Amino acid sequence: MYWITGCLLMVASLLPGVAELPGHKATNDFSPRSLVEASYHAAQSLNSYTYRLTSITRHRGSNGRYKSEKKNVLAYAFRKPDQIRLAWLEPRRKRGQLAVYNGKGLRAATSWLPFAVSVDPDSPTGKDDFHHPIYRSSLASLMGILRQDLAKVTEERYEGLVAVGQRRAHRVVFYTAEKRVVVVIDSEHLLPLSIEQYDRESGLLFDAGYFEDMNLNPTLDDSLFDL
Repeated sequence: MYWITGCLLMVASLLPGVAELPGHKATNDFSPRSLVEASYHAAQSLNSYTYRLTSITRHRGSNGRYKSEKKNVLAYAFRKPDQIRLAWLEPRRKRGQLAVYNGKGLRAATSWLPFAVSVDPDSPTGKDDFHHPIYRSSLASLMGILRQDLAKVTEERYEGLVAVGQRRAHRVVFYTAEKRVVVVIDSEHLLPLSIEQYDRESGLLFDAGYFEDMNLNPTLDDSLFDL
């Protein structure tokens, strides 16, 4: 689910075919729902991956206005069936903090304790910045949640191809009564590059994730998920 990874520039060209990854079929259907569906299946097809995640959340004050902001930059690693490792890079006070879920439980290590501790994976401490349990923070889980939320969508729009750094991606927008969700999906591997949620009334960004430096299906050592 970069701050911000780069300027999203509209590309005035014909839509290309999408390259096929092992385990899923390429798509030439550019409807917003079909792209989310294709992204979900693309994420499910991966055995492992790593990426750099930048997440931002803003919280409302008692007057209803967004006032506080939390930004984290993490190194994220996933290996099937359910092994996840998060390593905090920013902010500085969290640098060196680790969280590892290996299917048996969640372990966390802070930069100020010399040992790791077990954490209830369903507690607030065990949840990511999107308020999901860490064991449900994989790309397939995030796209699955978005897929379920499509039932609340009142309007959707495909906005064409955009440039994100050196990559080309599809930009789709979904509207519900409460929010506007902007999803940017890579045109080659069909994985999300960013998910942004805006308050429908104020137009302010309140929740976002930017995914960069993706390494797909790498060989990850067992020690990475042992804490």
